[in-house]
Amino acid sequence: MTGATGFIGGALARALLAQGHELVCAVREPARLQLPGDGWRALACDLAAVPGDAFWQPHLAGIDAVINAVGILRESRGQTFDALHARAPIALFEAAARAGVPTLLQVSALGADEGAQSRYHRSKKQADDCLRSLPVPGRWCSLPLSTGRGATPPRCSISCPRCRCWPCRRPAAC
Repeated sequence: MTGATGFIGGALARALLAQGHELVCAVREPARLQLPGDGWRALACDLAAVPGDAFWQPHLAGIDAVINAVGILRESRGQTFDALHARAPIALFEAAARAGVPTLLQVSALGADEGAQSRYHRSKKQADDCLRSLPVPGRWCSLPLSTGRGATPPRCSISCPRCRCWPCRRPAAC
């Protein structure tokens, strides 16, 4: 899982742990990862550097699902939309598909579609498009903007009661 130190990713990680799942959380600063219990471990990973296949492959063995929940609202200090929303998730999804990971999930954003005008939305759409193109069952979820210190983020599941979620499986190149 990526994005576990973030607002939505952290909520997803806590919910998955509460359901008994084990997590490997790829995070830039492992010391910042504060999750309950012992069903998780941190993997030091700077997604802004866009790790490639050689980095991901050893860590994908035995993984049942990959969740990309990385998202930034504005660019700063080497944290760009292109790297974090597009190139890094695409590299992860492609590596996961090659490793045979059976399920991929992309936490996207409402507005990351054909009419996207902002760099934020266009970068999210690039990863969405890649996920749709891979020969692996996957899902991408477009979530409404969630803000606030204790706000409850949208729940994301196969039936997604508070967000739009689509299955995808169309072979093509990213």
